Formats: sequence, structure tokens, C-alpha cells
Amino acid sequence: MTSIASPANPTTLTSGAIRLRSAGGRPLLDLPRLSWQAGCHTAVMGASGAGKSLFLKALFGGLGVPATFSPAVGAYYMIQDPGGGLTPALTVANHFRELGLGRTWRSQAAAVLADLDLDPETLFSRFPAQLSGGQRQRVMLALILVRRPRWLVCDEPAASLDRATERRTVALLKQKAQVYGFTLIFVTHQIRLLEEMARQVLLIDRGTLVFHGDRETFLSQPTAGAHQRLVDAWQRLKARATAAAPAARAESESVLSVSALTVGYDRQALVRDWSFVLQPGRLYWLAAPSGSGKTTVARALTGFPGQAFCDGHIQIDGRPSALLWRRRDADSRHAVVWLFQHGYEAFNPLVPMDRQWRRLLRNSATRQGRDLADLEHEFARTIAELGLAELEFSRLPASFSLGERQRCQLVRALLLRPRLVIADELLSALDVPARVALIECLRAYAVKQSAAVLLFSHDLDLDGGGDERLAWPAINDPNGIQSEQCDKPV
Repeated sequence: MTSIASPANPTTLTSGAIRLRSAGGRPLLDLPRLSWQAGCHTAVMGASGAGKSLFLKALFGGLGVPATFSPAVGAYYMIQDPGGGLTPALTVANHFRELGLGRTWRSQAAAVLADLDLDPETLFSRFPAQLSGGQRQRVMLALILVRRPRWLVCDEPAASLDRATERRTVALLKQKAQVYGFTLIFVTHQIRLLEEMARQVLLIDRGTLVFHGDRETFLSQPTAGAHQRLVDAWQRLKARATAAAPAARAESESVLSVSALTVGYDRQALVRDWSFVLQPGRLYWLAAPSGSGKTTVARALTGFPGQAFCDGHIQIDGRPSALLWRRRDADSRHAVVWLFQHGYEAFNPLVPMDRQWRRLLRNSATRQGRDLADLEHEFARTIAELGLAELEFSRLPASFSLGERQRCQLVRALLLRPRLVIADELLSALDVPARVALIECLRAYAVKQSAAVLLFSHDLDLDGGGDERLAWPAINDPNGIQSEQCDKPV
């Protein structure tokens, strides 16, 4: 893959054909020669695991492919994982200091952070672990914008942002693209972002290019296969807006009852005296700004508050339960399952997935008193419903995409048959059809098992009125939150 453009200020870059295979010979990418025109913002779309992130890595010289983009041509890459793009041992200020911006580095950094709705004086002294996922994502973006890029390549730039912050970030990118003259190439699953930012669209399916053209054609003239499924799923989301509200249930029925919940750090409360009830057979949505403490609250509800303080009372299936997991009885411990935001913590990184599945199935069959063959059949059906049937589970968890890991941990959770599923931004890395399938799976589980699902999400498009929304008890400026990750660095 070679560049045929002026190295000082390129107006066109060309990437050669990319053909990559796994160590076992499995095709990963088979893409043709592509041209990139300065000023033509391009969206890269495709299902989770289609090869989008691999494609961006290859453009920057990863995976043994000659680089098309690099800092030499003013190109910078923002990775998908907000936790992996920052150095854990450096404060935010030291990240900017190391860029070599000169004596005015602090004022330059402060200006860009403020543009991204972050308080620089509050954040400069913090480490990445003390920031929420959305805050880390914006800090990574600021580290690129302060260098005045010519080409900005982003993998899911808005995935960890709440709706209001997403709108402001998109507006900022539009403005800075005009001021600095950079061209944006971005992976996204959000058609809203495509409609507002992109002129061209690339659609990748199973490592191959199935569409390359302008945005209007992409949205109005879908071809068969992955393209048609994506547009159809987006249209179904719009149709959900007319869905009827669910019938009210008796307040005496509850899977989880919370009263006077207060959670925070040191002397600063994130939520105070919060009370709510989750009823069986229902899916609940909870939206809150990035950095407001959603993950801290999720950890508190599951019994793992970390270094956060936690006070209040909870009942699980009508029985009082301790706030701390280690003090709960066996039934209460197994009643609640927490799905992590990025799925890394759900699996042993050193053990192939098929071995982990076999152990989980055996243990679940023993604990639930079920026939192992029946449980294996349920496992195969759920895997197929979530679009995971073709994955090679002989691989390690790290070899799967973020969206694939998120769905795998959902399968793991449902096999445990909990009474309450708490999902922390489970939709953030999924394409639209996968989001629809996942939500339908959660709704079906809640009804079939008479369970409750609490979904923390920035994106409420999938709630068409048939679910319930919990109101977030906002009491703090999101920029003043100590941590959304609970454990502060030593």
C-alpha cells in the first residue's frame, strides 16, 4: 500500500489493495485500491467483526502493511477503546506536555479541552482511571486536535458519549474541520453521525467491500445483503417511535427495590437518596451524561462499589439484601449479573473461548439442575440469535472485536439465568442490526424468565415507547465527578 500525494500537504492519498489472513488461513481483509480525497469526510460502516478496525490499523501501517497515513502527512488515529489510548501512569496534563507543543502547551490544551466541554483545570491533575469512558474519549480527541491534523482517523468517535455531548462533539468536529482543514475518516455504527458528517461511505462485510459511494445513494438505494439489513434495521428503529407504552404492573411485584441509595467518593455524592423499583418482565433504560457516575452506580447495585461509599437499602425479589456482594446470601449473589461496558473483564484472557464456554455450561447445568444437552441447545440458539454462530471460539478473547465480546458476555449472563441483568453501555460498539437483535433478546429474556433488565445507555433510539425509562438523579456537574471506574489509582 503506497501513498501518491505530496508529503508536505497531500490532497489525495491512495491505499493499495489489502489482503490479510489469520495465522490459520482465515480471510480477514480483502479490499481493493482506494483513493482518499482531502475535504471528503468518509464513514466506514459494517457489522461488528467485519474488519473495520483492522482496516484502519492497516492504513496506518499495522499488520505488516505499508502505511498510507502517518504523522508525516498530518494523519492521526484515535482508537476505539477509550481506556487503551491513554497512558495509565500519566496525568492528563502530562499527556499534553509530552506532545512537544512548546511553552504554551497548557493554554493550547486548555482551549481544546474546553471546546470539548471538559474543565481543563479539573482534569489536568487526574489520571485516566479517574475519568469516565466518555471523558477519556474526549481527552484522546483533544490530544489529536491540539496538533492540528490534516487527516483525522477515528474508530467510533462518539460511541462512549451521551447524546448531548455527541451533538456538541459533532458540531466541534465540523467547525474544526473547516478551521484546520482536516479530513475526517471515521468508523461508526450511528447513522445519525453518518448523516451529519459524511460525504462518502464505505461498507465492509466480512472483510470485503460491498459499497463505496456517496451518502445519499447509500441511504436511499440499499443493495442486497449487509447493506439492505443495515438500512432496514435503521428504518425499524424509526418505526418503534409509535410503539405503545407497556401496561402498568402492581407495585408489589419487584425484582429489585432500592430506597435512599447514596453513592459517591470521599465527601462528594454522585447520587443521593435515590429510590426506584424494577418490576419483572420489563426492560428499563437509564441515560445520564458522560462522567456522571453510571458505572459507579452499576457497581454499587451489583455489590462491588470498590472505593466508593454506598448507603441505602435494597431488596431482591422482596427479600432484604446486603449492599456488599460478599455479605449477600448465595441466592442474592446469583440473582444479579453485571455486563461490563467493554467486555474485557467477563472472560479469562489466557483461556480460549471454547474452553470457557464448556466450563460455564457444565457449571450452569449443575447449579440449575438442568440437562446439559438442553443447556447446550439453548446456548447454540442464543449464539445464532446474536449473530455469533460463525465465530471461531478456539481463539482467545482478545482476538474478537469489541462488539463480539459484548455479545459473548451477554450469552454468558443469560446462561446463568439471573433475576436482574444490569448492562453498562452494552450497545456502544454494535452495528444497528446487532443492537436490534440484542435488545430483542434482552426483552424476550425478561418476559420468559420474569426477570428485569436495567440498561445504562447513551442511545435511547432503541426504546420506542414499549420500555420504561428511569430518571437519573443528577446532582453534580459531570466534570466534577471523581471517577466512573470506582478504583482510584494508588
